[in-house]
Amino acid sequence: MLALLIRGHFVAFTESCYPAHITALLREDLKRIFVEAGLIAPAFRFTDVGGLPGKPSVSWQQMSAGLLKGLRFSDSVIDIAQKPA
Repeated sequence: MLALLIRGHFVAFTESCYPAHITALLREDLKRIFVEAGLIAPAFRFTDVGGLPGKPSVSWQQMSAGLLKGLRFSDSVIDIAQKPA
């Protein structure tokens, strides 16, 4: 769990575990998928809406007056990829 907080992904989801089987798709996995499909590596954006663990009706943003957002405090990620020119 500490690796998730520090690195943004679980230790078990590293290069040696790819391709993953029945695991969450993380940014690194999505990046590999897009590149393997011939797309330019994606840009990632975050919804800046994330519920507290165990209390999803309360968001990080409500608790922090909107200060906590981005990767660590969003429930969803948006991937933007392009075809090469």
